[in-house]
Amino acid sequence: MADPETFPTRRRTLQAATAAGAIGWLMPRSGRTQQRREGMMADLILRDGRITSLDRTAPEAEAIAITDGRVQAVGSTEEIMRLAGDTTEIVDLAGRRVIPGLNDSHTHLIRGGLNYNMELRWEGVPSLADGLRMLKQQADRTPAPQWVRVVGGWSEYQFAERRMPTLAEINAAAPDTPVFILHLYGRALLNRAALAALGFTRDTPDPPGGEIQRGAKGEPTGLLIAKPSALILYSTLARGPRLPLEGQINSTRHYMREMNRLGITSVIDAGGGGQNFPEDYAVIQRLHDAEQLTVRIVYGDGGYADRSPPLPPASPSWSPVNVAPSPAMRAEAGQAVRMERACHDGCANACGVHGHDHRIAWTNPIPVADLKAFWGVLGCSCFAV
Repeated sequence: MADPETFPTRRRTLQAATAAGAIGWLMPRSGRTQQRREGMMADLILRDGRITSLDRTAPEAEAIAITDGRVQAVGSTEEIMRLAGDTTEIVDLAGRRVIPGLNDSHTHLIRGGLNYNMELRWEGVPSLADGLRMLKQQADRTPAPQWVRVVGGWSEYQFAERRMPTLAEINAAAPDTPVFILHLYGRALLNRAALAALGFTRDTPDPPGGEIQRGAKGEPTGLLIAKPSALILYSTLARGPRLPLEGQINSTRHYMREMNRLGITSVIDAGGGGQNFPEDYAVIQRLHDAEQLTVRIVYGDGGYADRSPPLPPASPSWSPVNVAPSPAMRAEAGQAVRMERACHDGCANACGVHGHDHRIAWTNPIPVADLKAFWGVLGCSCFAV
């Protein structure tokens, strides 16, 4: 095993996370007053909190000292304050919990960052009426030829109405601006403006593994169905306009800040979904070179920017990020929606793969012997119900 003293650590990040009671520093080694550098004054001290050290001999402490981006010591507030100098920044946690930074071992930070500023987020929105109002307002702000995109993260069961939006409602909210709404990995709803922008007509063939739902006269209705492949959803979304490089850089910074708010400080990027090397990785390289990465990813070996580096406003100016609070911000403000029990089997939350329709996990004709293991690897929680 490598010497813990040589483990990399996170530079000071996640000031915003303190509001939620969690700060994402990796703690490579802890224990009461284990000092890395004798006599060195700390750059940063967090005091009067509840520090989770992951040291079995001393699992919790009151304070932590950080010097040069590394954990210098943990211990009682009295002990750690002896390391405070004239230039030490001191943060009173007021009893908040501090945890090591979280690692997401399968995510799509690079792809998500390129598009984040163009996405309208419905997580935590309490009613469909609210969601449609947000959709209309964003459509009014969005200039041609850009789209309004609601890319997953929501469920009809979070809404007071307990249902999906209809295509008629989407067309009424945004008659002229293309709209793409992704529901799980199963379907997408497009308004008439999006169908026109894509050139979908009665003569457009269904792609392999997907279905374009059609009306009585053969015209596309606006519903795309993954049957059984989600490629139709990703490939259609990829045809929307992209941000320029500088906009993608700004978008990725805002996306990383959102991850930081949720306590994530490192990820393994899973690629895929039309993500291409090297062009789609140029943004991460630029952020690494500018020392503006606040999430460690497998494609960069650089450090972190200073704690809570100032962010410019989200670009372009019509970005939903500038208007609607993010899911993490809503959670911090106590506005997160708790799922009600909705299934016949009494489960409390929708599965991230199948929603509340748990039957799909068991009735899909998948040629594998162990369905529980197969869906479990993909992140399905139906098997646990």
